[in-house]
Amino acid sequence: MELDKEPTQGYNSTLLYGGAMSVELPKGWKNMSNVRPIPDNQEVFASGTGYDMSVIVELLERVESDSEAMHAAVFKIPPGASTEDVDALALLAHIHDICDANRDQFEVVDGPKSSHPTGRTQEGPTYVCEVNILSHSTRINHSNALREPDQVTKCYTFMVRLVQQGTDMLVHVNLPITLLKYNSDPSAVPDAERQAKDILEHLMNTLNFIDFSMFG
Repeated sequence: MELDKEPTQGYNSTLLYGGAMSVELPKGWKNMSNVRPIPDNQEVFASGTGYDMSVIVELLERVESDSEAMHAAVFKIPPGASTEDVDALALLAHIHDICDANRDQFEVVDGPKSSHPTGRTQEGPTYVCEVNILSHSTRINHSNALREPDQVTKCYTFMVRLVQQGTDMLVHVNLPITLLKYNSDPSAVPDAERQAKDILEHLMNTLNFIDFSMFG
């Protein structure tokens, strides 16, 4: 584990959860716990400028094939499914649970799929996916259809399954597409999406687990 490794240019090494982990975040990003209350299981950072991106790191109870979250998400696990198949569905179950709590919907753009980060030891299986989070203020009564979402947010996520700790660690890079289109040239969207993907990959490759004692 290379804890003394110099951060990549444009990034700063940042401690998470009181020093239990570290990761390289883009320089200049704000720790939102200095601005508003953040749940104990989360770390939240925001760019504050540019494309108004944010990073959310959260520790969640591990989802198993028979977990309530898996059934609530109505994901059917096919007979003979591999561990990798179940892990991939677990990531979607987490996203479903997060969106359901906020009364949002999501659509899968890419993944979930297994990933093998470079530059760090792999403490557990890692999976990545890209979804659009659709936020609606109201529903149309007739035909039970949904209006166009008031807000579309690109969410790039990776999950590390910490088997021994009974925990799933999720890291999200959020990019508010609707707000970006409204406040700037729509042609800026592809560049913003590339940046968000690059940030997610960098987070995934620089994440280091230092102290597991926080898990008890």
